[in-house]
Amino acid sequence: MRRILVAISVLLGICQCSLGPYRYLSTPKHLQADFVPSEILPDQYDVNLTWPEVHHKKSWKPLIYTVKQENLADSSAVTSETGVNTFTAKGLEKDKSYVFYVKARQGWLQSDWSRSVHVTISTPPIIYKDDIDDDDPKHPRPRGLKVKYISPISFKLKWRDPKDAKTLKVKGYRVTWKRKKGQTYKSDLITKRSFSIKKLRPDSTYLFRVQIVYENKVSKSLTLFCKTQKEFGVQPPANFKTKAIGSTIRLSWTPRKDSVTKVTGYKIQYKRRGVRRGDICSSVARPWKSNYVITDLLKGETYKVRIAATSQYTTGSYSPWRVVKLPGERKESRDTAANITSTSMPTPSPKEMFNLKIGQIKGGVNITWDDISSEVVTYMVEITQDSQILYIKEVYGDPRVLEVYSLDPGEEFNVTVRGDSSGEPVSVTSSFQTPVPVSVVTEGPHVTLVGGNLTLRCIVEGTPQPQYDWLLGQGFTQYDITAFEEDSFNKYLLLLELYNIPEDFRSPSCRAQNALENVTQEHTISVIGLIPPTIENVTAVVMSSRKVAVEWVSSIEHEYLNVTYIVTIEDVTGSYRIDEEEKTNRHVFRNLTENTEYRVYVVAVTATGQRSSRSDVISVETDKALPKPTLQAISLNETMISLNWFTNSDREPDLFKVFYKRESNRDFRVRKTYPPITSMVLQDLRKDTSYDVKVVAVYGKHDVASDPITVVTSADTSLREMQPPTPPADAFLMVNHTSLTVRWLPPHSEYGTKIRQYRLDIYQGDELQSLLVDSKGRNYTLIPFDDTKEAAVYLTAINNAGASDPILRTYKPLADDDSPEGSVGNLRGKPLSPNTVLVEWEPPTNKRLARFLFRFRPLEYNDSNIIDKWLGPSLNNYVLNGLKGAESYFISVIPYFNEEVGNDSSIVVRTLHGPPAAPPQNVTISYVNFTEITLQWSPPPEGLRNGALTEYVVSFRPEDKSKDSTQYSNNSRAVIRDLLPNTVYYVRVAASTLNGTGPYSDWQSVTTPKLPVVREPPSPPEDFTTKQVPYGITLQWQRPMNPEVPVNGYIVGYGRFIPEVYREILGDNKLQYTIHKLRQNHDYLVSVRAFNSFGESDPVITVARAGDGRMRLDPPLIIDKEEGLGQFDDAPQNVSLELNRGEIPTVNVRWFPPAQLQGPSLGYNVFYKKENKESWVVKFADRSTFLVLKNLSFDTTYYVRVNVRYEDDVRAKLSRTAVIKTFSLEDTIHALPTPSITSVFSGPNFLDVNWKPPLKDYLHVIVGFILGFGIREANEHQEFIPASQRSFRINNLQPGTEYLISLAMFNEHGRSAKFIVKASTLDGQKQGHTS
Repeated sequence: MRRILVAISVLLGICQCSLGPYRYLSTPKHLQADFVPSEILPDQYDVNLTWPEVHHKKSWKPLIYTVKQENLADSSAVTSETGVNTFTAKGLEKDKSYVFYVKARQGWLQSDWSRSVHVTISTPPIIYKDDIDDDDPKHPRPRGLKVKYISPISFKLKWRDPKDAKTLKVKGYRVTWKRKKGQTYKSDLITKRSFSIKKLRPDSTYLFRVQIVYENKVSKSLTLFCKTQKEFGVQPPANFKTKAIGSTIRLSWTPRKDSVTKVTGYKIQYKRRGVRRGDICSSVARPWKSNYVITDLLKGETYKVRIAATSQYTTGSYSPWRVVKLPGERKESRDTAANITSTSMPTPSPKEMFNLKIGQIKGGVNITWDDISSEVVTYMVEITQDSQILYIKEVYGDPRVLEVYSLDPGEEFNVTVRGDSSGEPVSVTSSFQTPVPVSVVTEGPHVTLVGGNLTLRCIVEGTPQPQYDWLLGQGFTQYDITAFEEDSFNKYLLLLELYNIPEDFRSPSCRAQNALENVTQEHTISVIGLIPPTIENVTAVVMSSRKVAVEWVSSIEHEYLNVTYIVTIEDVTGSYRIDEEEKTNRHVFRNLTENTEYRVYVVAVTATGQRSSRSDVISVETDKALPKPTLQAISLNETMISLNWFTNSDREPDLFKVFYKRESNRDFRVRKTYPPITSMVLQDLRKDTSYDVKVVAVYGKHDVASDPITVVTSADTSLREMQPPTPPADAFLMVNHTSLTVRWLPPHSEYGTKIRQYRLDIYQGDELQSLLVDSKGRNYTLIPFDDTKEAAVYLTAINNAGASDPILRTYKPLADDDSPEGSVGNLRGKPLSPNTVLVEWEPPTNKRLARFLFRFRPLEYNDSNIIDKWLGPSLNNYVLNGLKGAESYFISVIPYFNEEVGNDSSIVVRTLHGPPAAPPQNVTISYVNFTEITLQWSPPPEGLRNGALTEYVVSFRPEDKSKDSTQYSNNSRAVIRDLLPNTVYYVRVAASTLNGTGPYSDWQSVTTPKLPVVREPPSPPEDFTTKQVPYGITLQWQRPMNPEVPVNGYIVGYGRFIPEVYREILGDNKLQYTIHKLRQNHDYLVSVRAFNSFGESDPVITVARAGDGRMRLDPPLIIDKEEGLGQFDDAPQNVSLELNRGEIPTVNVRWFPPAQLQGPSLGYNVFYKKENKESWVVKFADRSTFLVLKNLSFDTTYYVRVNVRYEDDVRAKLSRTAVIKTFSLEDTIHALPTPSITSVFSGPNFLDVNWKPPLKDYLHVIVGFILGFGIREANEHQEFIPASQRSFRINNLQPGTEYLISLAMFNEHGRSAKFIVKASTLDGQKQGHTS
């Protein structure tokens, strides 16, 4: 991680320049000054300076302005700082001249000095600005000069061309640079807009200039100052030692821990003593190495060795030479061979030389081999699988043994050992299999009655094959044991059948052991009694003014006794009483009396009529009924309806929902608004259609609906002409020699006024032509027309109530030398969606350009389908909306120069495929249990899919609810969980592509079965397994076996020595959880238990070891084989969401990489959206499997999906959808933090208050500050200050008086706590500072 951070910092480069590395502050502009007579001293003046606020990046670092004041009489200068864009220079003397400059600073970023303002104190005062721009407009200089580091002593400059560079004849650019009091350097003529300057002097300031070289002149220069960084030397490593072994020299050293510069490696130099200087040999060692071996040297010779450390940019100083003499006799010549004839021994094979042995140990393998030669110094050991290197290790000297862990258990691997024998490389390769750890999993029922029978299962896994058996405790006399072996999977099954279980017994255990491990797992059995216990933990919750929900917790014995619950509710007077029989642990009483107190208790009854004692009596009082909203509706025109409503409730609603639909439809459309707004306009409705409308007021969890009303959209209404219309929205003139065409747009529809006619008044010279056009008309052509004279056109809209204000359009003929020419350049189009296309072009350079005619039509149709739009001359792009998917469009852009038509430019663009055109087919529903159903369907027909299907959307809702719930599926099957028993649900399915969601299938109804009599805590989760991840453990489990027992969630616990030291509560849809930030390679006690309203189950506990940082993650391979979703599965796996608790909701998103990729990837795309939103927001994760979603909304459900981003933009498959809900605003400790006042500056009649900027996590939620002050209380007077301001001056105060000052933040949800200080104004001319 440290190496990554250093690399990033070097690439970015923290530049000490005024512009910064592609981040800078602009220079303050438009500095203004005015005079005010001094209030304190006569014959003196105060000068008020103002300037526009400099554009800057919002940060916790404040924006500070530095004001420089120079006195031209004595050349003295004074600088001051302020946090606002105003400054007052006080006490300026008469008949003297002053000069003012301003510059901005934020952190280490700072701008240049502004242009000066010269002020002369006289009568009248004289002010003039230094606004002279010495740039030549015909040969402008470059703009936007930026600089960044490419090393501490190297820069890269970038700049931009002038705005009109395309019309100028630019030959190239020239760059000059000069160090302060140093030589000036100049580059050759370059053609690129960037230039790199290297090998500058460290810690020095340079002046850079960039000029444009034209054909006959050089432009003015654009200058910039920048300072190089200090270059720290790299010291050689410490404790440098050498040792001669045979024909090699072994080097060792210790890296320096106090090095300022990051070491990127080591450079080693050595030479034979007495050889000339040019024969020095060099080698390079990696930065993490602390030893090195120099081989292939001559015996008996003397060598000199030294070492130096290298950084990214330079090589440090070398250590002193070390002299090493190799053992043996010195040979005069390498070519001299001994004339000794002997009988050569046969050369042994590599297998015989190494004698490689591989043995299995716990969690890994043990590799040993023999020394193949006395001259061998280093052995290289490689472990591979499928030609991929998984492990490589360098082994030096004795012992020649290596233990390897962290390999996948039960897999085949190859090991290769390499070494040198007599100068020749020798290697040997052998295969081996890693052992599988012994594991014991017990399954089966664990609760029974006295004298009952049980069948227990024990699954054993491991290699080498373990010995396994059951260990029976006392009390078991009748049992059978059966073993089943599955050698192909290294799994073994052992069944234990117990008969006539006694009341006093000891739980059995399953044991497995081999030469490496010994594992024992106890299986707990519980025996229950026959008497139903008393109902406990009875709770009553008021649901509305007429409904009360009662819930309770029962013991586990109720499952076997088949009890029924009698729930009784009565009022305190005894006049009302009702008993209800219930089989579940929840009952809802309806049709109660509002604002009445009731008493509730529960009794359990067995099938034989035995009753438990009565539970505790609970008192509850129903709410007062909330009044219905009163709704009024008026049809404004053919497509709009105006709604108004009010409610007489003493309590303000949290939200209003407006439901509306056509009478022929079944489903309502919903729009929301928040108080105090009590009106809404429904637009884009159908003409002459009846609509059913109602308003629902939301009070927390309670909804109150108004009576529905029916409104008919109609154009015949007197309200349409009770007032004159508004003017037409826009008008355009087109002149073609002898004709004038006027086109216009009708008034904006939201004003709701009827138009009967349009009146045109055309003036040309002394002639006036007036005419009327029908309300449906949008253009008129006047023939004949004299295009050599000026003309004025007035357009007015008219109805029975009067006429609108006219709009004026004028025509002026062009001069002979201004005839239009040219067309738009580089016309291009890009489809953004199935319904939108982005069209871009480069405008012509003619200064007479007045507007553009944008024309488009479908390619397959004739000219009668042409649609024209007029665009302004400043536009160079337009987005077409409302198009059809997968259709080609002919698009033209025509420029108009005043009223003359330019050349036409046309392109053809085809929109993207739309969403599926048909719903899924053959939708079938089946039951899973009392609260779950399964849906299965077939994809839409092949020709109507409009692209590859990415997911399916399942929508469902209960019969008595109008709001749909949504669930997503990646295949043609979905399981809907957490339903209510004995309830009618409506279900439908839609298919989705990358371009949207298609139509839903028809609603299908299904009724969930009644829940049997089960009132007990759930059984423990099943199939509990663990898996190592880096610095953590992943837990997986399955729901309890009995589907009749409800499960509300799971509790995960872990601890090092004691179980459940830390507990995490999860929802019932979570079947996996990863514990992070554990100690690597340490054992933990981990557990999981299920819970519901009746209590918690027994925990399932096991011991698991946290993984280390070097292990590799192998996610499970899940390939979607469903039709229509593609056969290549590159979707990320196991997407998990974790909600962080803080003031602002944030969510941690984690996932596993996909099992296979289609090509090189850049990282991952994380898509997320709110529950009721259609569009997805995309975040990019750069090659990591973790991302934090920040600044989310309170109390909102979010959907999250992940896919791979490839380098060549290949479409990747999306992961399964993960769902999470953020906490509400009331759950936060404080919505806003308390601000902090840092200082108060005192004056005779003012106080300057300064405070710390808010934390950057709150910048987006803060609207502003409330500053209060007063003599007795801090809120006698209040000032509302913008969030960007960091100081404020309180004026017009009493001298020598103590004031209370308070400061608080506020936003739309409320305000923070107040920070209060005391400060006093001063007497006379004194000034002070109060911290």
